[in-house]
Amino acid sequence: MSTDDPDVVSVDVFITTSRQEVLLQLRDDQPDIRWPAHWVVPGGHREPGETPTGPGSACRCCTSRW
Repeated sequence: MSTDDPDVVSVDVFITTSRQEVLLQLRDDQPDIRWPAHWVVPGGHREPGETPTGPGSACRCCTSRW
């Protein structure tokens, strides 16, 4: 699959430290969201017009929440 495939609707970002630790996000504990109270890698849905490898998706999911 091409990384610019229009069927790819989400982006996940694996951020590691120099000690090979992986940054995880604890999701809110709300029953109306997927995977409440679970640890996940940062990520999210693409906005219209964004590509999976473009500057929008990955940058937005890592900067808008922290």
